[in-house]
Amino acid sequence: MIAVGATHKTVVIADDTPSVRDRFRAALEHAGHRAYTVRSAAELLARVRADLSEIDLLVVDLGEDRKSTRLN
Repeated sequence: MIAVGATHKTVVIADDTPSVRDRFRAALEHAGHRAYTVRSAAELLARVRADLSEIDLLVVDLGEDRKSTRLN
């Protein structure tokens, strides 16, 4: 149940494992929040650049493959 007057947040979930992304998204949406999922650092950067003013929280998998996520 969502509390009356509760503040809803926008969360971006970055994880390369589909089941992890889906579980986080489902739990957050069930709680009344907006959740976006991304699979890679490139997708995360694009989402943050596009929606920075709307994003309240990032959930990031720190175990991402370092070769594919290196920023230049």
